[in-house]
Amino acid sequence: MEVVAANNCCVEMSALEIDNFTYNGGQQNKIVTRDMGNFDNMNVQLGMYGSVYLQDVTLRNFSIKADSMIGLRLDEIAMLKLVQFKRN
Repeated sequence: MEVVAANNCCVEMSALEIDNFTYNGGQQNKIVTRDMGNFDNMNVQLGMYGSVYLQDVTLRNFSIKADSMIGLRLDEIAMLKLVQFKRN
């Protein structure tokens, strides 16, 4: 799944099973996950002042490119199966 977003967008995802998720967003974007989903590979690129909040979701590989982030949160469920984390 590939998502391309303009500035000032919020993407909320619930209970998804996705092998490859790619997000390319503009400034002040926010990504939020909830309700027991699963991502094998999550690649995120954010403009200035973006944020990512991963809760109640498992993921194996997480890669993020971001400039001047406002927030990054991975809860304990997200960390359980995390094999690789890359930033910039």
